[in-house]
Amino acid sequence: MYAPVVRAKKKHLSACVLVGTTTCVIGWDISETLRKKKLLGFALRRSTVDPVTKEVHRMQWLNGQKRFASVQDDFGFDARSDQAPFQRFRWNDFTLQPGLSYQYEVIPMVGRPGDLRREESVTLKVEPSDFRGSDISIYVNRGVTAAFAYQQRFGKNTDPKDPGNTSARTWLSRGLKLSLLNFIAKATRGESLHVCIYEFHDLDVARALKLAKKRGVKVGIVYDAVDPKKKVVKENIKVLKAEGLFDVAHRRTHVNISHNKFVVRVKKQRAQEVWTGSSNFTHNAFHLQTNAAVVLHHNAIAQRYEDFYQLLLNNPSKATPNSPTKH
Repeated sequence: MYAPVVRAKKKHLSACVLVGTTTCVIGWDISETLRKKKLLGFALRRSTVDPVTKEVHRMQWLNGQKRFASVQDDFGFDARSDQAPFQRFRWNDFTLQPGLSYQYEVIPMVGRPGDLRREESVTLKVEPSDFRGSDISIYVNRGVTAAFAYQQRFGKNTDPKDPGNTSARTWLSRGLKLSLLNFIAKATRGESLHVCIYEFHDLDVARALKLAKKRGVKVGIVYDAVDPKKKVVKENIKVLKAEGLFDVAHRRTHVNISHNKFVVRVKKQRAQEVWTGSSNFTHNAFHLQTNAAVVLHHNAIAQRYEDFYQLLLNNPSKATPNSPTKH
C-alpha cells in the first residue's frame, strides 16, 4: 500500500524515504557511536519486488561517480556504492515504476579504502503511488535531453523532434502528453471540452480535439491572440486552422499574456473534471522543459475552472478576484 513517508531505525542508524510516483528521496542519520568509527560512506542496495507474490525480480547496488583516489579500479563511469560509498546523507532514485514495490537497504561502510566492511543496515519498504488517484492524478515529465540517462538510452545527438524518435519522446514526456490526449478522448457525444491555452502548437492535441468534434463533443477554445505579429500567436492560428478548430476558437487580447493552461470536461451543463498544470500544448513543453499536469476528478473544483472559462469567453481585460489563479 502506498505511503508517502516511510521510516526505519536500528541502533545507530535511522532512515526516511519520501515516495512519489517515479521517484523517491532517501535520507539517513547516524549516532555519535557510529560516527566515531572509521566511517567511509554509505552503500544503498535496492530490491525490486512483485507487490503480489513478493518475488524479488532484481537486486542491485545503486551507483555513483565518486570513488577513492587511492584505489585503482575499472568501474568505468559508474561505481557500485558498496565499492565506492556515497559521501552524503541523502540519495535520490528517479527510476521507480508504479505497480512494483521496492526495498532499500542503507548500509554504513567502515574500514579503509580497498578494504570496506558493512555495518548493520536498515531496510525501507517502498511502494510508489499510481499516477491516477481517486480525486487527483499527477503527471510529471522528464524533459531533459542533456541528462546522462537520456544520452545513455538514445545517444547524445538524438533529436526527439525527428519523426522516427517516438521512443525518445515517450521517455521524455513520461505520460504528460498522453494524459491530455486521454482526457480529450474520454469526452463523449453531448459533452463539452472547454480549453484555455497560451501556446497551442501541437498537432496531436489539435487532432484529438478535431476527432472529439466529429464524435459529437462540443469544443470551445480560448487562446492567446494578444499580438498577431508574435510567432506564438501566428502558430496558434496556423494549427487551429489546419485542424478545423478555428470556428470554435475565441481570441484573448486584453492582457499581456493569456497564460492559462486547462481543459474542462462538461456534461449536462455541469463540470466533471479538469486537466491543468504548467504545460503548454507544444513539443518543447511536453518533451524539452520540465512540466507537470494534474487531472482533478472533482466536480466543484472543475466548476470553478468552467466559470473562469465562461468569463474568458468575453475577452475581459482582467480576471475577477474570485477566479482561479492563472497557470
